[in-house]
Amino acid sequence: MAELLLHLLWGQALLLTMALAAMALLRRARLWLGASLTYAAWGLVPLVLLVQALPKPELAVVRALLLPQPLEAAPPVRALAWQPVDQVPWLLALWLVGAVGATALLAAQQWRVRRLGAVLPAGSSPAWVGVCRPYLALPADFSQRFTNAQQALVLAHEDVHRRRLDNAWNLIASALLALHWWNPAVWWAVRAFRADQELACDAAVLHAQPDARASYAEALLIAHGLHTLVAPVASRWGAVHPLVERISMLQHLQAFSRRRALTVAGIGVLAIAAAGSVRAVTSAAPTAGVVLKLKVESSTRAGATETKLSATPTLELPAGATGTVLLGATPQQPGPDQLQIEIQAEPQAEGRVLLSARVSRGAPLKLMSSPRLLTLDGQLAVIEIGDQDPANTHHLRVEVTPTVLKAPG
Repeated sequence: MAELLLHLLWGQALLLTMALAAMALLRRARLWLGASLTYAAWGLVPLVLLVQALPKPELAVVRALLLPQPLEAAPPVRALAWQPVDQVPWLLALWLVGAVGATALLAAQQWRVRRLGAVLPAGSSPAWVGVCRPYLALPADFSQRFTNAQQALVLAHEDVHRRRLDNAWNLIASALLALHWWNPAVWWAVRAFRADQELACDAAVLHAQPDARASYAEALLIAHGLHTLVAPVASRWGAVHPLVERISMLQHLQAFSRRRALTVAGIGVLAIAAAGSVRAVTSAAPTAGVVLKLKVESSTRAGATETKLSATPTLELPAGATGTVLLGATPQQPGPDQLQIEIQAEPQAEGRVLLSARVSRGAPLKLMSSPRLLTLDGQLAVIEIGDQDPANTHHLRVEVTPTVLKAPG
């Protein structure tokens, strides 16, 4: 489970970084695209992330069905020392601590603003706060700082945030930041996204009121560099943004252009196609298979009755696929002494092979153990499981010799 979660996070990080790199390039053309289209382009980021949810070819499952056989005496074999693989739990714990810390920080910022209600301290920026029960919060000196015309422009700006549901997108951005707190590109992206959000609202207000450009710029100057009260799920008039750039964008307002919109759509299609190609190549990349030579010996004593099973199957598995050995029964006719061994082999660096097994027995099958060990290509590894009680004694010995096949091509 831990490996699966880390694999998903790593896949998301790869796609997310690729999407953010594309956005960084796209933002360099925002004077030509216009603020609204640049902000809309950020919607490509979650679309690229959804590529990971597409179905992928599943690895083959190899199953060997073996009936009971007489137990033959086996000479003693030296077992390979167990080497527990504990990096994954530590990495997962580190990620979890960071994610909880980032979430707590964002929640504290949001609570700090939310508890103030609709009246913010003097010098604060007006803000549209929250998602579930959003409200408009104004600073105590709002009417003193801004003229009536400027107040109307500021309120129109916040109304654009409300109509566009910008706080819902801010919530998504905050969630991605909490999940990918360790990725510097995500911290940059959240700031760039919020900056583009404000520029898009500026553009929307001035497209509706083109004669108010001078008054709007004066209002920006009045609000700049004052109170630093921030919240992750709040759209602020005076967001952190280079003032010179924001004023400059007011001088380069772009009307909606079908050509520019098609350009953004084309870039989006290319980005999603590239993400799909990366995922397809990663999934379909030739990987080394593994041949597992097994020797299974099982003995179960219940009172005066003793049942012995043995088998020597050979399984050829693609890397990461699951092979299953069933002794003492068939899927159609399960037996009380049936034993099932599911085993995976994953080639590692320097000729190592990671073996992961799940051993179940009884009817219905009940998991006994999930051993994991690291061995070498061609090196014998031994798994031994036993239980002792007066009424029931069970001993299982599984000898595994992996042979890594060369990857095709």
